[in-house]
Amino acid sequence: MDSGGILAEISTEHAFACPAKIIQADPRFGSALLEGHEARLARTNPRAEIVQYRDCGHGPHRTRAFEDRFIDDLSAFILATLSK
Repeated sequence: MDSGGILAEISTEHAFACPAKIIQADPRFGSALLEGHEARLARTNPRAEIVQYRDCGHGPHRTRAFEDRFIDDLSAFILATLSK
């Protein structure tokens, strides 16, 4: 089973107990989070931030072209979480 299939089995019916920022790669390039799954997560977790990386494959944190963006998104999330 591919990664998308495995993650498709994860329930989106329960709210997260902690702050969350979800980075979704492009489903056309092997995203682990299937297209449409982010909408179900957002309905259950309206405070979770979902960021989509278009034209990026499964590993945005390991993809040189997205490295700076990933670090910026992660840093902003950590700073925002710490300031609450």
